[in-house]
Amino acid sequence: MHDPTEINDAQSFGPLVEDFHAIKALSEFYVANGWDCHYQQIGKGPLRVEVVSRVMQDLVIGSISVSQRIWGHATSGDGMVSVSLYLNDADVAINGLRMDQDRLSIIPPNVGVDIVLGQGARPLTMFVPVDRYERYGLTIGGSEFAPATSKISVIDVGRENLDPLRRLSLGVLREYPNKEDVPALEDALLKELVRLVKEHKSDVLTRDPYNRLRKHDNILRVIQYIHEHLLEDISVETVCENCGISLSTLERRFNRFLEVTPKQYILAARLNRARRDLLDPLDFDHSIAELAMRNRLLHMGRFSENYKAQFGQLPSEERDIAMNGN
Repeated sequence: MHDPTEINDAQSFGPLVEDFHAIKALSEFYVANGWDCHYQQIGKGPLRVEVVSRVMQDLVIGSISVSQRIWGHATSGDGMVSVSLYLNDADVAINGLRMDQDRLSIIPPNVGVDIVLGQGARPLTMFVPVDRYERYGLTIGGSEFAPATSKISVIDVGRENLDPLRRLSLGVLREYPNKEDVPALEDALLKELVRLVKEHKSDVLTRDPYNRLRKHDNILRVIQYIHEHLLEDISVETVCENCGISLSTLERRFNRFLEVTPKQYILAARLNRARRDLLDPLDFDHSIAELAMRNRLLHMGRFSENYKAQFGQLPSEERDIAMNGN
């Protein structure tokens, strides 16, 4: 068994997918491990995501790396606790809380989170069945070592403390363990997790970032409203009016949490929907102009310009590749 400290390009195991395939691959990775997940790209240029996962006896260990900022909403599955490792150079935020230190996050089953993964982010995640989690004394439900069922916990542990768990997890990702090694590996991983949580119990920061966001700026309600009315003639002003938030507050909060303006967010969301339609074989009989109009992108010249700025190719070029493989 190798004991690597990092996965570089030559050692990667998952497929490196580009552009629109990345969003689908990232969603499918989480869905396959018990998460209901919806992702979209925010920002310019092609999105490249590397997805790596290994299923052991009970645990699922996954690694995701991205090279462009994306935003996503995920709801954890029933019966699975998500434990993620972050280093202080990872550009990641969960429900507005930045993982800007060496941290471990614990998300209980059936808890929704909003995740921003920035360029260079590489979260390392363990999905642990609740019964295994509780068997090691880390009960769900608000004990001193674990989050309440509606909250996530974030533990500041320091890189030197994260390294043993990180090396064990990366060792599993590097190669499939022999069947006879699996119980010992899982036992080692869970014992290391228990050690981290219990030794750093005073550093557990149990938070409810959803309530924090709602209290300060209603940003979650705004995001939901935008996606529910994306195909309507909405403007930033109508969003403010219907969500009960001032324009200045909305712009300030979007810049803080998503690093884009509300107008840029609406445009990015519409471009993502248009791209999904444009590359869907079921919509090949519809013209590019029809699909742009369907998604409230009404000016073809600006649509093509914005599309290329966000995805790196003209819509006609991507459509031709999708239809003909050229």
